[in-house]
Amino acid sequence: MGVSELWSILDPVRQCVPLYSLSGKTLAVDLSLWVCEAQHVQGMMGRVTKPHLRNLFFRVSSLTLMGVKLVFVMEGDAPSIKAETMSKRSEMRYGGAKAKPTAAKNTSRGRFKAVLRECAEMLDCLGVPWVTAAGEAEAMCAYLDSQGVVDGCITNDGDAFLYGAQTVYRNFNMTTKDPQVDCYETCRVVSELGLSRDSLVGLAVLLGCDYIPKGVAGVGKEQTLKLIQNLKGKSLLQKYEFKNKFNLVAVKKVTHCLVCRHPGSAKTHERSGCVFCESERFCSPHDYDSQCPCEWHRTEHSVFCVCVCRKTLACEQFPFTEIISEFLVPKDRPVQPFRRRKPNLLLLQKFALEKMDWPKHYSSEKLLVLMTYTELMNRKHGRDSQAQIQPIRIHKARVRNGVSCFEVIWKKPDHYVFAEGREEQTEVHTLEEESLFSLAFPGIVQDFQRERAVAQENNTKSMCIHSFIHSSIHPSIHLSIHSSIHPFIHSFIHSSIHSFISLSIHSSIHLFIHPSIHSFIHSSIYPFIHPFIHPSVHSSIRSFVHSFVHSSIRSFVHSSIHPFIHPSIHPSIHPSSSHSSIHSSIIHPSIHSFIHPSIHSSIYPSINSSIHSSIHSSIHSSIHSFIHPFIHPFIHSFIHSFIHSFIHSFIHSFIHSYYSLIL
Repeated sequence: MGVSELWSILDPVRQCVPLYSLSGKTLAVDLSLWVCEAQHVQGMMGRVTKPHLRNLFFRVSSLTLMGVKLVFVMEGDAPSIKAETMSKRSEMRYGGAKAKPTAAKNTSRGRFKAVLRECAEMLDCLGVPWVTAAGEAEAMCAYLDSQGVVDGCITNDGDAFLYGAQTVYRNFNMTTKDPQVDCYETCRVVSELGLSRDSLVGLAVLLGCDYIPKGVAGVGKEQTLKLIQNLKGKSLLQKYEFKNKFNLVAVKKVTHCLVCRHPGSAKTHERSGCVFCESERFCSPHDYDSQCPCEWHRTEHSVFCVCVCRKTLACEQFPFTEIISEFLVPKDRPVQPFRRRKPNLLLLQKFALEKMDWPKHYSSEKLLVLMTYTELMNRKHGRDSQAQIQPIRIHKARVRNGVSCFEVIWKKPDHYVFAEGREEQTEVHTLEEESLFSLAFPGIVQDFQRERAVAQENNTKSMCIHSFIHSSIHPSIHLSIHSSIHPFIHSFIHSSIHSFISLSIHSSIHLFIHPSIHSFIHSSIYPFIHPFIHPSVHSSIRSFVHSFVHSSIRSFVHSSIHPFIHPSIHPSIHPSSSHSSIHSSIIHPSIHSFIHPSIHSSIYPSINSSIHSSIHSSIHSSIHSFIHPFIHPFIHSFIHSFIHSFIHSFIHSFIHSYYSLIL
């Protein structure tokens, strides 16, 4: 509960800060408030087993991943002056008859401490430190804050200010994309509101707190604030030291002028003037905030204080010594430095299965991010400890909530359990911040950056090939081909090269193909290939093919047919003769009669070997030198093997067919 109306009084100094601003800070958490919040969430009631444990796990996980260091404080035995309040709360919560007088003095919190022990067991599994308070948990949080052990407190109980807390965070939640928390600082409460720690304790007594729920009867928020304002910096607690009798005489209030705010009516001042304004007729106007020096105004402050103090004296718990001592005298003692440990996967699996009905694979999945984060933080700060999990490589770079991250592949840690159907996996994936992972494992990051640079270079080469092919396509079919070439660029490169080779070979061996298949190739293949050749390169291809055919025929005639021609006609046939005249007038109709009979039986193997070597060498060198600059390195070996096998099979078939024709 805390002090009644305290948060509305402190609202002018409330700051709404992002939850990420708490990164790097150590905060003390009043665990009892988190437990009570989880037990009253309507969405969890009847659906979630142990909602306080589930809420604790995910809050610890979220804040830890933000870089917040948590220290949890468990409730101790409540003060004896709180026994009546606790008895009434138990009666309202659990129902039943009114508690007995002996039971009303019990402040051990046995039932609630059993719940806190479950939370402490989970915190041990997660490696998060916790401590038990001597009395109230918010008192221990405030003590740790005042001693500089922590940087602030997370609690909704306003009593933390009365116990000496310097910074309090309230309304903590993780339900929005941009989580925020309300922050209150004691220095601003003192400087801007004029409320010191003593004044806040006085507020608790007058307005009500856990130890005096109803406060002082007849004293409200406005009267209390007015009283503090009239004290002008003096401690409110000093006003509780009154005697039972007061000798102050009440002064009757008289009519005051609306113009000058002094005693007397406006008409009286108009006729005879104002004594305080020192005028004979009329009076001088004054502001509303001006102080009147009359006797009634001089005694108003004292009379107001007397009224409040009389109501205070009527309270049964006056002079509130125990309450004031509870807030101002600390009961807690210094603690040892908190030790943070690594999460224990095996212990959490057993605990979550028993207490929350979580399967082991679910517990493993949820704890994995805490294990990797702990490992990264230990390596970042140079802590020597045995690694629970080892990274293998970075899969790819990603962005999460505007933050650059790496998707990291880790070796499966010990006792990690996969879901059904994935038992054979040996790797796990997590998303880690790029800056943190780079500090923890710089070598792995450098390897990833090198691989990415090589991939970008290969992508640049692919774009160059794409640009070359794009410029060679006929404009009339540019749009249709572009829509299909983009997802299948490698397939298109293969088909384009194949079409070009077919065109070149078709043009170069046109004179050597039998007439029966010449018309079929010319009418079927050439019309299909011709539209895909850009006009800008059409003439260059024709020139290349013409020169290639001419050189091939010269080489063929000189090296293959010339040695086998009969000596009687040798002078009439010369390699420099036109290839068309040789083919039409000499070789085709008469070669059979001019071949020497002694070598007729061996001519076919010789021609086959000679023609194969000469034409194969010519075609291979010409096509290879023309196409090689445009082929991507990673498909060069594949295309080279394809061209070699194609030329070999084609020449073999051609020689066999041509030899059959001429012989």
